[in-house]
Amino acid sequence: MTQLAISNQNLLIERLIDGGNSDALLNQINSNLPQGVIKNLLLEKSPYLSDKVLIATVDKNLAPGILKQIVMANSPVTKIVYKTIEKKQLPQGIMNEINSVQTGVSEREQLYRILGYYEFQMKLLYNQLLQYGYENEKIDSIKPIIKEDGRIEEKYMLLPIEIKERKFTEATQLLDEIKIFEGDTLSDFVKEQEIALDLKVENKTIYEMDAQQRQTIENIVLENPEIAFNSKAVLKHVKGRKYEKKPIILNENTNKSLTITNTPKKDISNNNLIDKIEFTIIPNPVTSNSIIEIDINENNLQTTLMIVDVTGRILKQYNLQHGNNKIEVMSADYSNGIYNCLLMSNKNVLSYKKLAISK
Repeated sequence: MTQLAISNQNLLIERLIDGGNSDALLNQINSNLPQGVIKNLLLEKSPYLSDKVLIATVDKNLAPGILKQIVMANSPVTKIVYKTIEKKQLPQGIMNEINSVQTGVSEREQLYRILGYYEFQMKLLYNQLLQYGYENEKIDSIKPIIKEDGRIEEKYMLLPIEIKERKFTEATQLLDEIKIFEGDTLSDFVKEQEIALDLKVENKTIYEMDAQQRQTIENIVLENPEIAFNSKAVLKHVKGRKYEKKPIILNENTNKSLTITNTPKKDISNNNLIDKIEFTIIPNPVTSNSIIEIDINENNLQTTLMIVDVTGRILKQYNLQHGNNKIEVMSADYSNGIYNCLLMSNKNVLSYKKLAISK
């Protein structure tokens, strides 16, 4: 189902609900038109009257028989509409007739469900495309999709791409928008990308950072050593720092960029341990709830699972036990987008997977 098809569905619903003009219908209800005329106008637009119009109709003090016809033509009604009807204290016989049709699903609700299904399918496809692009390093192919969507999560993803491609105007605009979103406390990701952008603009390498930029990188590593992969890599090359494990390194243009790429498992030390600690996420993308299953076979291995967003913020953290671990992920706890699941031990990443949320 394409975006055009969903837009057409939206347009169809807008034309059906209240005849496509709720304000005009409300004005007619609140006018001095005869009750019979109002009844005919509303029945013409049935069974697709909105709650707003139905509540205004109930409040109009129409004759009970006329109100009954309008309500039954749009039944079953929502709870808020039904409560408004109950307050009218209609004759018991009329209420019995209204109650007799308060079962099933209204025509209007069926339309919304159809639209919701198509929107869900589009979100699912969208997140699958993003996941494929990032896992297979096909950034150029998904860049137009990210730009068109315009969500804040996608702006985080697009920022390092624009910097790498030296599109400084676009990168500066994205950085400003992200800063406004984050407010007074900027994430490590934004601090790193701001330095990367400044260096690119001035045609400098990471070896030419000024004292303030270097101190920012130092602080990021000191404050978040578990996930400060970019900053660790910079210090490794600039100051010769060594770290026990290097699950993520700078790309081949190390001296020019802070952009990161995933290191293949064969480059991670102790890869025999990595082979033993794979984990699954089923289903993925997550639409409602999902299970992360991890088997820890090493008796003395202290492991933690972290769920991290695109800015490097740790959203969830779970301490794992020896044996089989099952962790439930609820989509309601997250915004739609791509997240990293990091399996950690002694501040080192043992394994990781992408987690897609599509509600």
